[in-house]
Amino acid sequence: MKRSIVAVAGAIVALSAFVSVNAARDASEREAVEKPLKMYLSGEPEQLKQAFHPGATMFYARNDSLIAVPIPEYIARVEESRAKGPPPKRVERIAQVDISGTSAVARIELEYPQQKLTDYMSLVKYGGEWRIVNKIFSRESVAAK
Repeated sequence: MKRSIVAVAGAIVALSAFVSVNAARDASEREAVEKPLKMYLSGEPEQLKQAFHPGATMFYARNDSLIAVPIPEYIARVEESRAKGPPPKRVERIAQVDISGTSAVARIELEYPQQKLTDYMSLVKYGGEWRIVNKIFSRESVAAK
């Protein structure tokens, strides 16, 4: 009986250590995935260049058409906008991150006074780092408060 209790206690300790190590690894990987997402949220063109793979594309629907914008063109648009003045105030959050091996997807929510944008980012880990390889978004009007 005493051996059984010791064996069960040892198994519980080992399992706790395993769960703890996995939780730490998962938290570390989530932090690594969030790094390029936070660079994207900065809106700084140089940070955007680091966050996105240069071959990435942004897609969105407008007037029942699918629009594809190469990321270098998107970054150029951001640079033009930044040259005109500071970006509008917004509330932003990384709402969800799902990681599987070297692939991840994230949902980002951006709330402006007149509209809400929802970005879905596809990320791939290569060369030891995560990069955004695809962006799609939707836009919806927000009722005045």
